Amino acid sequence: MRVYRRLGGLVAALLVLLVISASLTPGLDPSVAELLKNNPELELYHQVSAQLNAQETLLTSYKLNTKVYPTTEQGLHALEAMPTIPPLPTNYHRLLGRAFKDPWNHEFQYRSPAIFSSASYDLWSLGPDGVNGTEDDIGNW
Repeated sequence: MRVYRRLGGLVAALLVLLVISASLTPGLDPSVAELLKNNPELELYHQVSAQLNAQETLLTSYKLNTKVYPTTEQGLHALEAMPTIPPLPTNYHRLLGRAFKDPWNHEFQYRSPAIFSSASYDLWSLGPDGVNGTEDDIGNW
């Protein structure tokens, strides 16, 4: 019972902090709000970020089921169908109906083991230009 009371107090304190920070938000520099409003491309970057997060969750589920992440050769398609390239998972469950495409209609890129990310894999969008290795790539690193 004491633990719940302490957690309740912690939750209340966090809510107070959220309310305070939310009340301070309108005081942000108007130029930041204007930038967000006048940049439709920014919304596409937010979409990519959400898609990367969703795929990272699916990759974590894949690893929980199979004990390993897909290899680079198996790629993100391992989330859609049982890999046919070794090492074959022993406890496979399909996690995705169809692979994600970024807002520019490019397939996401995947590499395991990672070269850039501190995670076990690199996951990225080619960005608006659709070219790998350029400044507009958006990844988990």
